[in-house]
Amino acid sequence: DLPSAYGCPTADYLYVGVVTDQAGNPIKGIKVKLNGYRSDGKGGSIEMPTYETDSNGSYSTEIFKGLTYQMQSITYTDIDGADNGGEFESQTITPKDMTKTQTKEKDGWFVGEFELSANIKLKKQ
Repeated sequence: DLPSAYGCPTADYLYVGVVTDQAGNPIKGIKVKLNGYRSDGKGGSIEMPTYETDSNGSYSTEIFKGLTYQMQSITYTDIDGADNGGEFESQTITPKDMTKTQTKEKDGWFVGEFELSANIKLKKQ
């Protein structure tokens, strides 16, 4: 008799990107809000984190491990007004709009680690 085993495939995700204006100039201080939900491991959910672009317009999230979260979209919002190049319109994308690259290979139930990247061009208001 063989024991029964149940498992669920898992994958890790990292979201990265660069935010620029229409001319290609990097925009510092853009709020990058991950929209979705994350499990607290006890059946509840917690708010997804928010990030901010650096002086190169770049952002990088923490690595989200396993199946404890569900990403629905990412919203880019100008939070500093006219500072850092002007006032920009918000933009929202979904993970389907991002380029997905596998950065760690599959191993058993672990499907691998993936980096999702997007280069966003915001329009001035």
